[in-house]
Amino acid sequence: MPPSTTLTQAANLELARLQESRGNLAGALRALRRREYFFWDLTFYSTALREEGRIRALAGDRAGAVEAYQHYLAIRSDPEPSQSAEVERVRNELARLLSEQHE
Repeated sequence: MPPSTTLTQAANLELARLQESRGNLAGALRALRRREYFFWDLTFYSTALREEGRIRALAGDRAGAVEAYQHYLAIRSDPEPSQSAEVERVRNELARLLSEQHE
């Protein structure tokens, strides 16, 4: 068992940011999708989904971005006030992606 699944998930998010800053969107997605479900620790899960949607949109994968954003919004269906602005931003981005798909 790893010493801390929370630490692992935080490291994956940082690795994804590093890969994105280097222009490696595929590497960023690989880092974001490394999740340890076995331990039932979903720390940073919604953050990873939000970032996955954003990176997929940047990479031109609209369907993948829509899927990740929809999953994020399902988890954040009743956000805390501190999360409301971020959830609204994701809703707006999802609406934009969906409208582009129908053009």
